[in-house]
Amino acid sequence: MTQLLKPMTFLSLFTGIVTGSWLLTGCGKSARNGYRVEDGKVVLYSGFPASVRLLEGADAESFVAITDHFGKDKNHAYFYERIIPDADPATFTFLASSYSRDKNRGYSCEKLISNDGAHFNIVPNPNETATSVSAEGIPYARDRRQVYKDTNVIEGADPATFTMVPMFNGIYLTYDHRRVYFHDQPLEGADGATFQKVSEFHFTTQQGAWGLALGRETHWERMPDVDLATFTGLGKNHARDKNHVYSGNSVLKKADPNTFQETGNPSVDRSEDTNKTL
Repeated sequence: MTQLLKPMTFLSLFTGIVTGSWLLTGCGKSARNGYRVEDGKVVLYSGFPASVRLLEGADAESFVAITDHFGKDKNHAYFYERIIPDADPATFTFLASSYSRDKNRGYSCEKLISNDGAHFNIVPNPNETATSVSAEGIPYARDRRQVYKDTNVIEGADPATFTMVPMFNGIYLTYDHRRVYFHDQPLEGADGATFQKVSEFHFTTQQGAWGLALGRETHWERMPDVDLATFTGLGKNHARDKNHVYSGNSVLKKADPNTFQETGNPSVDRSEDTNKTL
């Protein structure tokens, strides 16, 4: 006599079938990513489920996949399936993010942005390493004459001194020996030559102290009456001078700068002398 499957047995069987199907699919073409040579042709898999595109005219015998989206053969360099015009494949090198170069030029994606390939390179992000991917990524590149973001030039930026400074949660500043920039625009009154990061929410220049104001339009505000001689960071999110504790662009009025401690949670911090959460 045939017995009906118990509910849990049926559920387990159904789950096993679905899981097995997913594993089989995951090992197939739909899970592939990047360049492959198939049937004597170079193709590119991207997305999930993966779509496949043919690299028209690519030489399969000499093709080298540099990353999942940069490759080259004896004739051309490629960004995805698109040829990078006039790139020299013999000297073509991937740098980071969307940037690459050859002996003559610098590129963003497949676009030519610099005619100084010998000096074209990325602007380092100290949070981005070979083993760590940052929230900010690698937004900038430079040569001897200019600083670039994607295919745009940062007007007036000095490439020799241009520096990227990660701040809070993917927000970053940049500066050179003249200016401090936010969203690639100079901050009025902020002198790049004297820039100092104080915390992830604060920085100083010779002219004053700035705090990060979060909200619909995140921005930096110059804070009045800060004592620059005693202004220092207090953990990642706070700063203090001899008179006050600062959270972003605001003063924590009840906080004692001599005893205040950051707990690690930006919304819950403790002052030792009162032993209460502010």
